[in-house]
Amino acid sequence: MSSFNDYVELRQTQIKRKQRLIAFVSTGLFLGSTVFAVGGFFADTFRQITQPKTSSIIVQSQPMMEEKGYELVLQREPENQMALESLVRTRIKRGDLEGAQEPLKKLIKLNPNNATYKALLVQVKKKVGDR
Repeated sequence: MSSFNDYVELRQTQIKRKQRLIAFVSTGLFLGSTVFAVGGFFADTFRQITQPKTSSIIVQSQPMMEEKGYELVLQREPENQMALESLVRTRIKRGDLEGAQEPLKKLIKLNPNNATYKALLVQVKKKVGDR
């Protein structure tokens, strides 16, 4: 029976060696994936810091492009109320209160009973006068 006991001890030693090897490899893979993920996070953060903010340029130019579009529509259809309203809204959003007055006056001329347009024109003129 001594050979059986020797076999069992040898086998247990082999099993423990394999378990340690699997534990070592698993730990290495876990640490490697963690380092890879953290490194990717820092690389992305660094890339965001160093790259210029092109999206802000796009956002700033978008209202101007919208304004040009509304102006083109108004060249073809000078009394298009939707284009006039949108032009007024875009110019006010951009801070061009003086430019918003003319299309707003045209809206009032097309809709003399609309008190909203009149009130907005009063507010715009007041803000332009305050500057």
